[in-house]
Amino acid sequence: MSRMLTRKRRAKQAIMIAEITKLIDVHDEGAIDFKDCNNKYCSLCRKIEIKQNELNKSFNGITDIKPDNSLDGLTRPEKTKVIKLRLDAKSEEDYFELRDEGLIDKLIAQEWRVPAGSLARWKQSNNIITKEEHLDISVEDYNDMRNQGLSDSVIAMTLDVDISKVSGFKRKNNIKNERVTKYFRRSGHATKISK
Repeated sequence: MSRMLTRKRRAKQAIMIAEITKLIDVHDEGAIDFKDCNNKYCSLCRKIEIKQNELNKSFNGITDIKPDNSLDGLTRPEKTKVIKLRLDAKSEEDYFELRDEGLIDKLIAQEWRVPAGSLARWKQSNNIITKEEHLDISVEDYNDMRNQGLSDSVIAMTLDVDISKVSGFKRKNNIKNERVTKYFRRSGHATKISK
């Protein structure tokens, strides 16, 4: 999968799954179970079908945020002015509202249509310090995953964190391991090469 799902999208998907499950439970309370219902005019079946279609669309990788092309063709001073205006229009409340929805800074920068570096400088100038997430894993668990042949990027995907968190975990725990280069799609494992 080329793009990882955002936490925001995953939260929406969890809500949709709960709604579908609730509708099926309501349908099953009636005389006919949902899986046995053949009535094409059944309103509950129709609602369930609509929700399932929405859920399928969300899993098919439809992006929430489109790339920003509004700065194309502008000179550097013009771009700087536009970015400054966009950031001046935002507040700490706007930022933390998006963080509470599960967006990371990179996605917030896309949402606000500014470069990630500009967002970082804006945060610094507004004294906004966000608590970094730490890996909830032991060194032994990490080494077990590596011994299974998993690369750091696959470990990051498995733990649902950014690759930089895995790198930080390795630095903090002074872990130096073999480089993994070849990835086998069928098994999900990689082959190891020399240090």
